[in-house]
Amino acid sequence: MFSLSKSKFPTVWPINYRHLGAIAALILISLLSSFSGVSSVHSISNSWDGFLWGLADPVLRLDSFVSILAMGLLSGNMVHSSLMTVSFIFAAMVGIILHLLQINLFGAEIAIAVATIALGGILVMPNQRNWVIVVVLGAIAGTFLGYVETQSLLGVGLLPTLTYILGTILTLYAVATSAKQIVNSINKEKIQNALFWTTRFVGFAVCGIGMVFLSSLIA
Repeated sequence: MFSLSKSKFPTVWPINYRHLGAIAALILISLLSSFSGVSSVHSISNSWDGFLWGLADPVLRLDSFVSILAMGLLSGNMVHSSLMTVSFIFAAMVGIILHLLQINLFGAEIAIAVATIALGGILVMPNQRNWVIVVVLGAIAGTFLGYVETQSLLGVGLLPTLTYILGTILTLYAVATSAKQIVNSINKEKIQNALFWTTRFVGFAVCGIGMVFLSSLIA
């Protein structure tokens, strides 16, 4: 008799469904917020406001969200994957600090769009990945992402600022790690064909989103 008890699905797909469901929900939120024109400047009056907006801001802009997602997918099953994630998050913190110090980074939104296109392009070409290039691109994307997402913190107190940064770090880590776990779990089961076409499809989607935002910025 055929039984699912010893098949590969119970070992890998429950994990995938959990991460995929979370990412799908965040994609929906990001799409709705991007097309509804949610303001990037929020009223933060206390630490709780800071923490909640810190959690939300990285996924409210679709181009920023897909760059985080692309970094997570690229770090899956690559050498120095932890370094990729850490450098991306650290760069975002640097971007936040630069904005708080009122150091201008010109063309920040354009830089995010360009980095998003580049990360998507690497996803499309799975056999041409170099971890150094991914780390550098991730650091660039993270710095400008952190810079852009911190507009609400100007003039805000110390504690709300710290809780905002904490919330931002948690979201960046959760999204990137979830994407990495999806890649690792698929690769662990040696479903190489599925992994190849999935990452290529996502790569094309990421490139497309980056191009749309870039064209809107330079139009």
